[in-house]
Amino acid sequence: MNIDYSKLENLKIFEKNIKQKIIKINGLILPNKKNIILKSIKKSSKIPSKIFKYNNKIVKHEFNDFTKFNNNLKNLYKELNSKKFINILKKIFNLKELYSDKKNLYSGLNISHKGSILKEHVDFNYSNELRKFRSINLLLYLNLNYKKKDGGRFYYINIDTKKRFYIDPFYNNAVIFMTNKNVPHGFTKVNKKRISLNLYYYTNENLSLTKHKHKTRWK
Repeated sequence: MNIDYSKLENLKIFEKNIKQKIIKINGLILPNKKNIILKSIKKSSKIPSKIFKYNNKIVKHEFNDFTKFNNNLKNLYKELNSKKFINILKKIFNLKELYSDKKNLYSGLNISHKGSILKEHVDFNYSNELRKFRSINLLLYLNLNYKKKDGGRFYYINIDTKKRFYIDPFYNNAVIFMTNKNVPHGFTKVNKKRISLNLYYYTNENLSLTKHKHKTRWK
């Protein structure tokens, strides 16, 4: 077991009419798993699935094939996609159904390099490959000795006040939220290598609060 389930036990269940459904967890991974997970990241990030460039400079590597992860990271990934964990998410977010990304399409290890930035956006709401609607993002940060000056701060926009709320990508911080039109988000410019394990979950029902299927919408 890698996850500290006690961090999830007392989380408030979202009511259906809540506009923004987003939670922050400090310490999702058990403390005694810290070193083995960090070592496993190094062993799992040899050959990227995708390479992103900006102005001919590499800004991000993605590792989407969890079957190639080192065993310790693979086990964490499997646990975050397990029936037990998915049932907890269903309860918290008041959902009847929820499915993991089992085809290694988008979920996986993300390593953003210095200069990378993620501009404010609303995620795509439908996967043609899975034939399901994207409904929940889980972002688990794995950055040791990270400081605010290192950048890469996750933010989302309060739908009523339009104010930004920030969450730092410190080691073992996690953000979980409904990926609908009410949660525009991004992260600030990265000044130091930034690592996250990203998992995306899907439903058959369209919960994006938009009538039509759409690609990522950039602000």
